[in-house]
Amino acid sequence: MRSSIQSSVALKEGWLLASSKESTFTPPQFYFGDLVQWTGEDTDGVWTRRTGQITGMHFTRLRTWQYQVRFDAEPATGAESDLDISCAEYLLQLKQSPHRVQPHPTTLSEWLMTAQAAQVLGLSPEQLRRLRRKGLFKVGHHCRDTSFPNSGLSRWQWHVARCGQALAVPPEKRGFSFK
Repeated sequence: MRSSIQSSVALKEGWLLASSKESTFTPPQFYFGDLVQWTGEDTDGVWTRRTGQITGMHFTRLRTWQYQVRFDAEPATGAESDLDISCAEYLLQLKQSPHRVQPHPTTLSEWLMTAQAAQVLGLSPEQLRRLRRKGLFKVGHHCRDTSFPNSGLSRWQWHVARCGQALAVPPEKRGFSFK
């Protein structure tokens, strides 16, 4: 027998954020209404920075957050933007947060192990290690080796926010090549 319960909840202003009890769940870095800056390629392939507001978010099957952002008016023309994008967390930076849903700081560590950091950044663990070896990520700033001395097994941790900032630099301006 199936029972159906209906309820009516009137919210004038606010959002409901339900979180998973899975141990792999990570709290979001941004919340509805946050003003963020996006750095990436526009539709013409030109690297640009735009600001906008978080209008939606979801936790993906890859266990990362994906955000919907409504851009502000075009800086050059002042025309209203009708462009919404969906993007990964590492492509955004918080600019302003007038009404945060979560009033307390998140408990997520700034430093993540390789597999988790790679998921958050949208890379494979091998891509992450390769970018370190090629010099994009600096040991001590972007990553750190937490292994015991002389253990012969590196255990890398990654500062995801700093790695995301380094990845936001256009490839042709990064100062190294994969040759």
